[in-house]
Amino acid sequence: MIKKSLANNKTGFTLIELLVVMTIIALLVSILLPALGRARKQARLVVCTVNLKEVGHGLLMYSMDNNDLFPSQKAIGGWKFRAAPGYRDPHDFYGYPERYGLAALLDGRSVDNRTGRVTGSRYRYIDGTSDIWVCPDCQLDWMRNMGNTYTYRTGSLIDKNKVTVLQRSVVRQYESSGTVSRVIIPAEEWLLRDNTGQLAYTPGFLVPPGESMGKYHFTPGKKDYPHLYGGNYSQAANTLYLDLHVERLLHIDQEQQTAVASE
Repeated sequence: MIKKSLANNKTGFTLIELLVVMTIIALLVSILLPALGRARKQARLVVCTVNLKEVGHGLLMYSMDNNDLFPSQKAIGGWKFRAAPGYRDPHDFYGYPERYGLAALLDGRSVDNRTGRVTGSRYRYIDGTSDIWVCPDCQLDWMRNMGNTYTYRTGSLIDKNKVTVLQRSVVRQYESSGTVSRVIIPAEEWLLRDNTGQLAYTPGFLVPPGESMGKYHFTPGKKDYPHLYGGNYSQAANTLYLDLHVERLLHIDQEQQTAVASE
């Protein structure tokens, strides 16, 4: 009788105990999931920041071999956003693989015109086919499939100025209550950033002189700002400046933008 009584006491959890445990687990999950989401968001932002800085260092190495100049518009094929080297438009059966653009220029290897394979034992500055060229937060599949989600600045500012001149800090003077103060600000012009508005030029072709590039922009109102900010998508784009520091460019509306330092 005594043994039977002891055996009967060794019962499992009651239904109420199980419900309490499940409630506690659900509560912990509800607390931890938002924190995990923020951590992942921050991790993707950090990866994008590192990508931009890596390309920036490649641009700096390029300038050391090219008379202290960043790549010109002509050197990258005439357009600021192009696919990764070797990319071929899947909808153009007779198209050529991409051999122009910033990624192809910094890679420096040749591209087989038939297979699109990048050939060569070693890239020159940066591997143009690596994940460095893809922002992990980019939500546009067509852009990710091209192997590049960053756009490069083109124009006379880059073409005609030495890197040492472009990277000089901006010194501004402010007068307040009769006191003049000098503030040193890092170079304010951008060099490379998340692509928020440009379509890629036709792979394998140079831009003819004088061609209008208006058709190579996103439809107005369809810009993509890939990074989360304030809990909303399409609000921020990472930007590499001429002195190689990176900031998030926050999109507020079409007339007002501001920048905050990346965390």
